[in-house]
Amino acid sequence: MIDIDILNDYPKTIIKNDFHDSLIPAIENNIITLNNYDNIELSVLISDNKYIKSLNKKYRKIDKATNILSFSNFEPENTEKNIYLGDIIISEEKIILEAKEQQKSFDAQLAHMFIHGFLHLLGYDHANKLEATEMENLEIKILNDVNIKNPYYY
Repeated sequence: MIDIDILNDYPKTIIKNDFHDSLIPAIENNIITLNNYDNIELSVLISDNKYIKSLNKKYRKIDKATNILSFSNFEPENTEKNIYLGDIIISEEKIILEAKEQQKSFDAQLAHMFIHGFLHLLGYDHANKLEATEMENLEIKILNDVNIKNPYYY
């Protein structure tokens, strides 16, 4: 089971608090069950570009807005079945802009970024070509399970 606390702090939001519901079975089938977890908890904050830019500058030393930040609490050596994964911060403003630029639906871009952030919480990364390929392939598979096209070919 995945328990997600959503805090929507973006006043012009179009994101519904249950936006992730259709993604959970695909995430569970492709990640959670495979890794033998029972219960996972995480939090998601929906914010704006100004707030996510401040976090990006403070924690990553990058002075610009980004689509998503993940703050992981995950420890691979932890053998517990119930874990608090961490926090995901999503800039709704940035997701809207990217969806328009990439000619994707807002919902598809949001789903992709949520899955991307979720994988970061589990320790997946894209620091090199091999890691990026592994992470992207998993994103594509999960999105395909919910009938969203490959986000890397738009």
